[in-house]
Amino acid sequence: DFKTAWQAYCAIYGNGRNDPSKKDEDFIAGFMDYLGELAADGLAVIAQQQGVDLSSSGVAVGSKRSRGIVDDGPAAKRHRPGNDMDATKRDLCTRLKALQKSN
Repeated sequence: DFKTAWQAYCAIYGNGRNDPSKKDEDFIAGFMDYLGELAADGLAVIAQQQGVDLSSSGVAVGSKRSRGIVDDGPAAKRHRPGNDMDATKRDLCTRLKALQKSN
């Protein structure tokens, strides 16, 4: 589920701190990109099993991981004290927290 994935990602790349408001935008975007890669890879397998040609639909098949590019995820960043969160990040954090609570 989403909450477990976020906690695992934070444990590996974010010093075990799960509060998205304490993460920078690059960290959150890295998590969302990682989820997207996993979903794309899984859907590519299903498409292949069902005989669906994704390339004819303009879908880029294969992720960075499957092309042999190593990505250890984003570097863990230290949060600077103070309310330096802009409206876009605040909205993203609110949506991320809502997804965590929905499970």
